[in-house]
Amino acid sequence: IPQQFNQPLGVFFYTLLTASANRPYMPLFGYGLNEAFEIPTAQIQTEYKNFFIKDEVVGKAFRLIRDLLIFTNKRLLVVDKQGLGTKIDYLSIPYKSIEMYSMQTAGLMEKDNQIVLWLKSHNEPRKFLFHRGSDINSVYNLISNCIL
Repeated sequence: IPQQFNQPLGVFFYTLLTASANRPYMPLFGYGLNEAFEIPTAQIQTEYKNFFIKDEVVGKAFRLIRDLLIFTNKRLLVVDKQGLGTKIDYLSIPYKSIEMYSMQTAGLMEKDNQIVLWLKSHNEPRKFLFHRGSDINSVYNLISNCIL
């Protein structure tokens, strides 16, 4: 295990990184205009290095058209590119602000899996949809390991 993973949760993140090495791009939201992919964490770690604090490591990252969900060992970073211009909204959700969370898998006639986060400072939960074939269990486990 590399040195940067010899910390709490490090072995867990190393397992996630190496498990997806053979399939770095994984469809999450379907195909066509809503096509989204799990993207290589090394790419995100480099591209967004100015956003991360010392010892913060990317565990998983997902792209939907222009937006990103970045799960690190300290928080969830939502990158929302808005409109036609260059306006970008960066929402940092520390795991300690998550009061409850749930996972809903797709049923027989449903096409999406869902992760729902209830935050301390919001009345309404934040919902994130994932394609039926996505590995939503690893996302749920990542959140669980960071919160519990």
